[in-house]
Amino acid sequence: MQHHDSSVYGNGIASAGTSIKDYVMRFLEILLLAYSLGMAQDTDAINDSLRVETPGGNYYQEVINSDSTVSIEWGNKHFENRDIMLGQSPLWVGRTNFQNESDKYIAFNLFTGTDTWDLYILPLHKGAKAINYGNYLDFDLKNEIVIYEYCQHMSDWSKPETVMMVENFRNNKRMPIMETCECASAINHYCIDSFAYSNNKLEFCWITPLAPPFAKDTATIKHEQFIIDLK
Repeated sequence: MQHHDSSVYGNGIASAGTSIKDYVMRFLEILLLAYSLGMAQDTDAINDSLRVETPGGNYYQEVINSDSTVSIEWGNKHFENRDIMLGQSPLWVGRTNFQNESDKYIAFNLFTGTDTWDLYILPLHKGAKAINYGNYLDFDLKNEIVIYEYCQHMSDWSKPETVMMVENFRNNKRMPIMETCECASAINHYCIDSFAYSNNKLEFCWITPLAPPFAKDTATIKHEQFIIDLK
């Protein structure tokens, strides 16, 4: 029977066991570090691809942060601002649509899910915060007006319900647009048959098919007009 020197194999196996454990732990640390660096490089590459240059020499860019939140960065050769995009996911970046700009603002929108979309208005001065509205219907950068859907859904439609809101996004003055004809849908924009805003005048057609077959010839149709003054 062959005899092995315990000083070589016995202690060696124990030492090797400890070394293997340390090696495995170190290997896992290296893998984690490599993964993190790879993710960082991927994130940097994604962030670089999200920059949108505007015709007026400005830019905006979604930025995926290390904590999986998303920020919006914007500016020009004179300044750079950054603010958090509440509710935005890294999985949804890259879906913005540039809408318009003025000498004071940039505007873009993005879809955030079924029947939901957002408008972002970015003031063009250092230190400004991003302005965000959900389910906007129209906006006017010159007069600093935004019109957005307002779903309060009161149970008593015998009293007027606010179905949309007109807001001056500079001074936050508001003008509620109210209806008393109940919308058959849980989402008010399905009852807006047509909509137009221009030169501080808002016109829309409110259609309320309260019962089947939801056809226009059996529906209540109201044509509304409002003058906007929120200076």
